[in-house]
Amino acid sequence: MMTETPDFLQHLDLPASADARDVRRADARAVKLIDQENDPAAFQQLREAYESALLWLKRSDAPAVRETVVQAAPPAATAVAIPEPVPAPVPEPDLFVEFHAHFRQLAESSKTILTEAEAKAELLRCLGDDRLLNIDARSRFEQDIAQLLVGGWQAGHDALLPAAIGVFSWSTDARGLRRLGYTGAVLNRLIDENEIFKRVWVSETEAQLRAMARSRDPRPPSMAELQEHLPHLQRAAARYPTTVSLLANRENLELWESRQEELQQHAAEQAREQAMADSEIHAAKVLKANGVILLLVIAGMLIMLSIVGKH
Repeated sequence: MMTETPDFLQHLDLPASADARDVRRADARAVKLIDQENDPAAFQQLREAYESALLWLKRSDAPAVRETVVQAAPPAATAVAIPEPVPAPVPEPDLFVEFHAHFRQLAESSKTILTEAEAKAELLRCLGDDRLLNIDARSRFEQDIAQLLVGGWQAGHDALLPAAIGVFSWSTDARGLRRLGYTGAVLNRLIDENEIFKRVWVSETEAQLRAMARSRDPRPPSMAELQEHLPHLQRAAARYPTTVSLLANRENLELWESRQEELQQHAAEQAREQAMADSEIHAAKVLKANGVILLLVIAGMLIMLSIVGKH
């Protein structure tokens, strides 16, 4: 029986019967032997072979494809039993999809706010998985996490964002951020804004952080909360647009701003009520003062009448 192995598997030094785990392990071994800085062409060839092998394994007609590759027609004069088709390997689930589903479940079902330490533990658990043994797979996972965060706030992102910045060293690895392209540029702006944020008055930053945290709360704000938090959130959005886009709930911010007219009317009503109260207080003071004056006048008149009566 003749055996024909695809070029991309030969490049990885694998037989046609290799599965996805074999491909990943072969890639992890091969990438260690390549100097990526001085031999980028070899690294690119390895990456193409790796991706082609995984694609070949995941094709829906993999059983038929692999059967035709592995089996060659036997000589006509020889009676050879046709082997059973090689079953297609069951593709391993994507690690990022697993992470996202599990993390979202944690964030949405947690009775308490998810912490940065918990988010970091989830990231480190994934980075220790065999599916991220090779550099390429690890880079794709990092890219997926970055794109998830840059896509806008979701439940738990206020914990996941600082955890990811620490785990992937984004605040110190400028080259790594550039490798992430547009996503890395957004994260770089976020890190720059954070440095500016640290130099602002503590009372102001705390008020803006409270406003962003309140925007993540699904409960509609009361008018008092709207008065307290909306101005701080709007100032933060003007000064730190990237930070607000990633750490505040933009939908809630838009809903809050849609109530701006209602808030202004409420403020005007409060001002009118205060003015009326002030007016009443002033009138009472005037009345009291006038009453005192009147009493003094009456007292003076009585004294004068008393003096006149004596004479």
